Amino acid sequence: AQVRPLAPWPLGTLTARTAALDLAALLPGHFVTGDRARALALLNRYVDYRVALGEIKGPADASDPRGLRVALEARQRLREMHFDSGEYSALFADEEELDRYTLARLEIERNPALTPAQRQTALRQAESGLSEAQRTARAESLAHEAVAVQTAAFDSQGATAQDRHAQRREQYGDAAAQQLARLDSEEKDWQTRLNAYADARKNGANPAQL
Repeated sequence: AQVRPLAPWPLGTLTARTAALDLAALLPGHFVTGDRARALALLNRYVDYRVALGEIKGPADASDPRGLRVALEARQRLREMHFDSGEYSALFADEEELDRYTLARLEIERNPALTPAQRQTALRQAESGLSEAQRTARAESLAHEAVAVQTAAFDSQGATAQDRHAQRREQYGDAAAQQLARLDSEEKDWQTRLNAYADARKNGANPAQL
């Protein structure tokens, strides 16, 4: 199953500095005078951190657990250099919890020494380390992926609207089945419009009019 990509890699130096200037201009409208200097200092350290990330070479293969672990450990050291413990927790705690799970999942799935039963047990143990909110979000993400896979299978099989609705209603309930049927209709309409556009372009129609 797919999992979220690990945390974003750096902004370019110019982009980061420009963003910092834009944000700094907004500070007077959101912070009282006493907090403004602290907010600006944190903003500047965050920009320095994002720029420093540019010195870290990202993993050549985003699915290689070893390369990801090296990169994530280097990123963690940078964060510890730029932020105190309270800032570190507020900015990155949730993200790092999900990153650790993602990495653990990759390591488990790529471990040839595990039997299928051991792999499933290890995956459940890894997921138990997530917060309730993250487990809920992950379950919702997997549900969306399952629906997408099922829809692709329906398309490849030429399943009728009735068959789609019946199977979806059994799995997800009538309300969800009806919503998915509407999405099918919208997708079909969109593809029809794209095909008509492509045909018109082939026949020399004016792109501006299309």
